[in-house]
Amino acid sequence: MHTMRCARTAGLMLLAVGIGFPFSPAAARKESLDYDAQRPLLSLHTALRKHAENELDAVLQALFAADTGSTPRPLVVYVHGRGHEPKKSFEDSLLGSKNRVIEKIEQHGVLVLGVNWKSKPRLLAPLCSRPFDKAAAAGPLLARLTAALAAHREAHPAQWRGRKVVLLVHSMGGFVLRSAMAQPGGDEAMARLFDIRVVSESDVPLAGHAQWLPAQPAGTTYVLSNPDDSTLARSTRCDKEGRPETGPRLGTLSLSDAPALVPGVTYIQLAAGERHRVFTKKGANGNPYVCTVVHDLLNGKAPALPPAWRVPARENAYIVPPKNAPDDACFLDAIDDVDDDD
Repeated sequence: MHTMRCARTAGLMLLAVGIGFPFSPAAARKESLDYDAQRPLLSLHTALRKHAENELDAVLQALFAADTGSTPRPLVVYVHGRGHEPKKSFEDSLLGSKNRVIEKIEQHGVLVLGVNWKSKPRLLAPLCSRPFDKAAAAGPLLARLTAALAAHREAHPAQWRGRKVVLLVHSMGGFVLRSAMAQPGGDEAMARLFDIRVVSESDVPLAGHAQWLPAQPAGTTYVLSNPDDSTLARSTRCDKEGRPETGPRLGTLSLSDAPALVPGVTYIQLAAGERHRVFTKKGANGNPYVCTVVHDLLNGKAPALPPAWRVPARENAYIVPPKNAPDDACFLDAIDDVDDDD
């Protein structure tokens, strides 16, 4: 009898994992956080944190169940950059860098659905390793997920009512987006699903970005750059003549002397020191202007951009000025964050 009870208990536990019951720290500790091509969807709000594409319904059910407020929290689809993922999205590294990136994005009052790709740098010369081919290979995944989310929203309007949907693409995740835009129907699916698209600190070369950046509907895509970004500066120093994907990066674009910009896209240059991961609260480097702009974008809202920030003779380019106010309300309860190797 005791054996039968134990078997029933084990079966119920497996069922809970399979259908995406709320996050279980005990289960999560036992779960490998190595990259798994068969389980590329990431969430903090399920018993396991990695999921297959065909588990999307259960993942969304668990995410929306975690939303207990009166106003639906926006859903942020997060495409990470380079690094030891998905570990970096969920846990601090052994070397002391502060990761837990998805948790920090959710501090902006949003829910996060992560998109995992094979982003680990090479063991030899890891600082100069740029797996842009692996990122490009994940483009079809992002395109499929975008279409699946749009279809789910249309089939379940009550679950999605009032919920904003935001795309956040970081660093080398820009190569994933570029590849997704090249898939059949990729541009249409992006426009159909996302209220706001944020391309943050992109490692994709600046040259040619007009050919792949989603620009429709006008005013829904935002490019965030930081000319002082030390991570992208190192990435550029690693360039070798004649190698692919070299040259100044979109994420270090200086808007005061920028070349032609894409109409319909809003470019925002951030004063965030040398920070690369600017979309966490601590990533704003104590600048409440940066924190507030990012907070609004991740919540699916067009940020307030004062006329004084606009670049002369540019209708779609803004430079956020420096300010140091780490006690600002935007930083309330912010988790420490240190840029890693992304």
